[in-house]
Amino acid sequence: MTTPESPEEVASRVIEALVHGQVIDYVNGTTDKEYPEVAWAIFGLPLTREIVVIARVGDLHLGKAAFSTLLVPPMEERVYGIDVSDQILANELSDTLWAEQSERLIAAALRRRGH
Repeated sequence: MTTPESPEEVASRVIEALVHGQVIDYVNGTTDKEYPEVAWAIFGLPLTREIVVIARVGDLHLGKAAFSTLLVPPMEERVYGIDVSDQILANELSDTLWAEQSERLIAAALRRRGH
């Protein structure tokens, strides 16, 4: 039995994939409505067929990933925009990430406001 990835591990995996050019950048830098210090991003990882949502505040990067349910077209061909079903998945991932990590994200946002 494997331990699920932590939000930090998911984010680190995406950052590593970004460095190697193995990411489809669907949405990057959308600010949260209530906490504009929180930036949201949606990425596709073609090598693993995952949709990943990242929330970041300063140095804090947290992510949530799930496999895309789409088999066609292959993810590496979806570079011109996110498919509707992947967008729905990304929305679910962001809701889950917020439900699980909002205290940390809000605390980091409020610390940034204090600077």
